Amino acid sequence: MRNFYVILGLMLLVAVTQAMGAPACQRQINLWFAKKHRGTVFAVWASAHNGGAFVCVACVQLATYLFSGSLTAVFLTASVVSAVIATAMLLINAERPETEGLPSMADYSGEVELTETGKSTAQDMSTKSVMSIFVHDILMNRIVWAVSLVSMAIYMVRYGVMSWIPSYLPTKGFSESWAKWLVGIFELSAVPGVILMGAISDLLKGRRALVCLGCCLGMVACLITYFTSTSQAVITVVLFVMGSLIYAPLALVGLMVNEAVPNYAVGLSTGFMGFFQYVFGETAATALIGNLVGHYGWGASAVILYVASGLAFLLLVYLVYKERKILAMEARATAEKNREMEENS
Repeated sequence: MRNFYVILGLMLLVAVTQAMGAPACQRQINLWFAKKHRGTVFAVWASAHNGGAFVCVACVQLATYLFSGSLTAVFLTASVVSAVIATAMLLINAERPETEGLPSMADYSGEVELTETGKSTAQDMSTKSVMSIFVHDILMNRIVWAVSLVSMAIYMVRYGVMSWIPSYLPTKGFSESWAKWLVGIFELSAVPGVILMGAISDLLKGRRALVCLGCCLGMVACLITYFTSTSQAVITVVLFVMGSLIYAPLALVGLMVNEAVPNYAVGLSTGFMGFFQYVFGETAATALIGNLVGHYGWGASAVILYVASGLAFLLLVYLVYKERKILAMEARATAEKNREMEENS
């Protein structure tokens, strides 16, 4: 196919179909796991994103080798792998606990989860229209806005680092072939760190924003080292560490935006945040940084990422405060619910 507009249309279709998976998966996690375990489970799910990025690099390299550099064969290989995974998911997935004859997670865990306004998040079905849910549960939810903007800022850092590794590292003396492999290594190295941070957020009884704030501070330290160091060994180590410090908060904010709304609005909250991630975060990290670097050098890239990190830090301070209040409300509501159950029994 050589028609530019057809190729563009197919690329948009691929992007839309890829994006459909995340809201569905995140909704299932909310429905099947209690809040006290959800950070670890969500982190394991989110780390598959990083593992998949590394496998993608490996598959492309392998297909290029096996099929003598045929671009068509590379795309077909990726399509076959994706089709196998999608088929497996279709066969083993289940919609909700209730459809399998099980109690809802709210009833099973005994935990009460609340929004900022004190509304229970347990309801997984609603008779409200999509527009009504979008307006009242998403647009009028300050937590959703704050988390979405944090996600956008960290996405700028993610793509501002990852997308430009093959172009930036050769200016530090790296070979082009090693720089390309470091893109995959940057992704893969994040997997254990993402899972660890998700588990820590569970150990801290749901303090996702606090964990993200700590990661943000570490991320800034790594960025400064990444842009100022002249040692290839130091830069490589920083990339390993920075992968976890970027992807852990990205995973946790995905969970935070879902825990901020009723279960029936999880798909919309994920889509709303994804809009900010890709339309603003990724675009600024690729198009904007590319133009600025062309005019002002790599120092401009550093400034953009520092500003994005500063925005994420300020918003996370606000979210730590709100998170503390919501967790306190949930603890009181859970204690009251358990007391009522004991009295009735």
